[in-house]
Amino acid sequence: MGGFPGSSGRAPFVRFFHGSMVGPEREPTVSYEPTASSMHSSAWVAFTQINFAVSTAAVAVAIWAMPATIWIRAFLGLGLLAVIGATITMTKTLRDLHEAGKVTSKVETAKVERLLTDFDPTAV
Repeated sequence: MGGFPGSSGRAPFVRFFHGSMVGPEREPTVSYEPTASSMHSSAWVAFTQINFAVSTAAVAVAIWAMPATIWIRAFLGLGLLAVIGATITMTKTLRDLHEAGKVTSKVETAKVERLLTDFDPTAV
């Protein structure tokens, strides 16, 4: 049998997903913890929050100060709230789709890694 000395043709272990181990005795595991490359710096988070607050306040002040009746300003204010709500919903949905794609990719990688670990070229 091919493989590593003292093994049954399989690698004794394979490092996989944040240090968990895959091998003959263990099943593939997927970690849902964010990696260092996917986390944002505190400066970037602060910038995005301040940017959102300033832009929302600027549009709200502009709507309030415009020379129109209260009904027109109220209608535009409700429109602003609807746009903010739709934007938050859209960004959450896009984030969820992106994360689901990453998990699917990790599961596919785990399957391929498992096939490669179990493959014995001398058995063919």
